[in-house]
Amino acid sequence: MGGTNDIDPMEFIRGIDADISDPARWPALSEDRLCQVIGYTILAYAEFRMEQLIPLVIRMYPYLVERVPAERRFTLLQNVTNRFSNADIVPDDGIRHQVDALLPFIVHDPDTTIVSTATLDFAVLRGTTAHPGIGFEQAFGMFKVGAVENQPAILIGLIALGDRRFSDRILGLLETAPPELAQAVSQFNCSFVFAATVDLVCDWLRALLRASPEQDPGASTFGHVAAALHRLGTKAETTGVRDISRCFPPTSPTASTIEHGRWTRAAYARLLGPRLQALAEEEREPRILPDVMDAWGLQFVNPN
Repeated sequence: MGGTNDIDPMEFIRGIDADISDPARWPALSEDRLCQVIGYTILAYAEFRMEQLIPLVIRMYPYLVERVPAERRFTLLQNVTNRFSNADIVPDDGIRHQVDALLPFIVHDPDTTIVSTATLDFAVLRGTTAHPGIGFEQAFGMFKVGAVENQPAILIGLIALGDRRFSDRILGLLETAPPELAQAVSQFNCSFVFAATVDLVCDWLRALLRASPEQDPGASTFGHVAAALHRLGTKAETTGVRDISRCFPPTSPTASTIEHGRWTRAAYARLLGPRLQALAEEEREPRILPDVMDAWGLQFVNPN
């Protein structure tokens, strides 16, 4: 899909009706043409609320996954998002319907990066001043229903919000998630380190420490979550730690968050240290949290 602002999706759809209406013709489409066709089909569905295109999108997107590598599908996601992300697209009913263009990526793609990115963008761009959390709630609902290709990636995208207004809802799911799902979610890797994310992971670790052996056999999930906190500490050495709230919707690409605080890793570690020390003291031997503390530049003090 080339430029996203130079073609009207409806005009494009009218011109390629033969390409999209007959699945027998899809194998003859080049990779570029296939991306272009499905990209503008998705945009036409979302921008003009053409619900009659939904069955076609549902049928075409899995074919796209078969034909096009994840890196190219991620570029398609970026192009689709750029079409509306900076536009004034709030209609009279206050719902940003164009953001529905992200739904095929969230629901039908198996790639974690694509699904988590689309989920994050959906949660931010769907929100309005009157209904700031509507995107989060809808994505949260998709996770709970589970009728998606990559369920953990949706929660990874919501964690990436880094906004503590949603932390309790996310933690409630993590505390009751089966080990396989929880461990998959714990593989998240954020571009920035947000204070809300660090707090969420610490709360998750505390809940796991107090869980029964049946809830976390062999403390396997605990190890995965501890590794996530270790990665955050390593990342924070480069990025520092920020405490933010998301703007719903963002007023511009450079005004998408409100910053409440910013720390170097060393400065934030001084705040985090007592909490990690207490968690490490509560951990049974052999302890792994001292290694996590080391990733934050902290030293565990053995109480014995």
